[in-house]
Amino acid sequence: PRSMTRLTLIPLLVGVSLALTGCDVVQGLLGGGGEEAAAAAESTLASGDLPGAADAYAAAAADNAGHVDVATGHAFSLLMQGDTDGADAALAAAEEGAGDRLGEVKMRRALVALEAGDLDAVRTHAEASDLPQGNLLAAEVALADGEREEATGLLKQAAPAGGTVADAANGYLDLIEDPVPLVSGLSEAQALWALGEHKV
Repeated sequence: PRSMTRLTLIPLLVGVSLALTGCDVVQGLLGGGGEEAAAAAESTLASGDLPGAADAYAAAAADNAGHVDVATGHAFSLLMQGDTDGADAALAAAEEGAGDRLGEVKMRRALVALEAGDLDAVRTHAEASDLPQGNLLAAEVALADGEREEATGLLKQAAPAGGTVADAANGYLDLIEDPVPLVSGLSEAQALWALGEHKV
C-alpha cells in the first residue's frame, strides 16, 4: 500500500515534465516581447513538427532569451535532443526577468538536472522553486543522501498542498516515522528509485 502512494507521484512528475513542452505557452503570456515568437513556435510544436518547432524556438530565443515561454519551449526542444546543458542554460537565461514565474523556471531547471543525473542541482533548484512539488523533489534527494531530518522538514512543507503531492509526502513521512528500522529505511530506497537510481 505504501508503494502505491509513491506510484501516484509518477503522473504528477510526468505532468510537470510535460510543462517543459510549452503546451500552455500561449496562456498567461507576459508583456515585454517574445509573445508572437513563442506563439508561432508553440503552433509549430502543436502541429507535430518537432524539428520545425526546435528551429522556431531557437530563433525566438536568439531575440528573446529572457522570455519565460520562449525559454521553456527552447529548453524542451534542447532536452529532446539530449542537450541538458543547453536546456538548463536556456532556462537560466529567463530567471532574471521571470518575476512571479521564477518558481516554475526553477522547477523546470530541477527536472532538467534530474534528466542530467545531477542530484545536487536537482535539490538546489527544487528548493529554490518554493513550490510544493519542488519541496517533495528536494526531499527525495535529501533522503537519497541519508538526510532524513532535512527531508522531513521539506515533506512537511509539501504535505499541505493536497492531492498527489500530499499523498506522496505523507507516504514518505509514514515510512520515516515508522519505529521499525527496516521500514523507515524504505523511505531512502523509495526516494532513490523515484530519482532513477535503480541500481542503488
